Amino acid sequence: RRGPKEFAERTTKNHSEYDKTEIIENIKRILGEERPKNFTNCIKWSRNLFEQQFHNTIAQLLYNFPYNHITSKGERFWSENKRCPHVLNFDVNNELHLDFIVAASNLLAHMYYIPQIRDRKLIAEEVAKIYVPEFKPKADVIIHENDEQLRADLKRQKNTSAICKNSQCKNDVEVEQLLSRLLNYDDILDIKIQSHEFEKDDDTNFHMDYIVATANLRAENYEIQKADRSKIKRIAGNIIPAIATTTAMVTGLVCLEVYKFVQHHKKIESYRNAFVNLHFTLWNRFEVKGDMTLEEFIEYFKHEHKLVPNMVSAGMSVIYCPHFIRQTSIAQDMKRKISELFEMVTKTKIPANVRCLTLVMLCTDLEGNDVKDVPYIKYIFR
Repeated sequence: RRGPKEFAERTTKNHSEYDKTEIIENIKRILGEERPKNFTNCIKWSRNLFEQQFHNTIAQLLYNFPYNHITSKGERFWSENKRCPHVLNFDVNNELHLDFIVAASNLLAHMYYIPQIRDRKLIAEEVAKIYVPEFKPKADVIIHENDEQLRADLKRQKNTSAICKNSQCKNDVEVEQLLSRLLNYDDILDIKIQSHEFEKDDDTNFHMDYIVATANLRAENYEIQKADRSKIKRIAGNIIPAIATTTAMVTGLVCLEVYKFVQHHKKIESYRNAFVNLHFTLWNRFEVKGDMTLEEFIEYFKHEHKLVPNMVSAGMSVIYCPHFIRQTSIAQDMKRKISELFEMVTKTKIPANVRCLTLVMLCTDLEGNDVKDVPYIKYIFR
């Protein structure tokens, strides 16, 4: 069992000041006096979590970037695919709001070995009694306007950290300072907590209840079409296996390269850096010729391949996703060429020498069933 000093040394060495503060606050919240002692405490925690996630964070975002905010480049911040959100005001009579409270409260209760309660009426009565103070946005909160600002800030933090290390920033003193901010070890030694092992197929453990409620509440924040439980369940079920399989494959390939290094291979040609696809070779792909409108593109895949596209992207840019775009925008986009949509979304002009785009598509069959492992699309528009 690791003691407080080992934890403090590891945390001091590997984290920024912001991360250290967050870690300490998490420990205090989980193991301190404010930890839940009964199910009523779990309900209170869930109610405050709802306020923080679906009201306060959005209110702070809109304080920093109001609806009509103009960026430093003279462009509207909320435009095109960057949808302006709105806060959610908790309503105990809203079924989705109560779904979140019931699921979150029971998940927390499980962690602290507190008997769970499934009585929605009782939980509704208790949550209605909880006072939540009015949120007031903070003027000193920094939210980056774009990726360039984020990268510049991260670089500044990295340089500050390097200066600190180069000036022999008394590591022992930092460890002692961090220890002084932690809870007394003897006071928390006997506290029992347990983690959750995610299981999507157990309808009694509240895992999918929480994910469904959280996903749809965030969708409501951004006026995105909500999804039913079965669809969210399919998406959630695909995340962990995909990560595990990819991680195992990449780790194996990296180890092969390490063997070469250990065996003192000197030729750079002996080492490999390659693109890997879990299911398809580079020859498995759709090839589409001619610059189509979005409507023509969708109809082409329906008739030629019996597939219904529900998301089309190029790199990190989403060209088409009806769940994230207002209906008025969809109607306009349907008449635009794919190349035109690409330029609108990326805010870049396609160079004259570029003849094709690589598109990735998520789709269903004509019966509405999700189709897995769809090859990429070589879209030749010139």
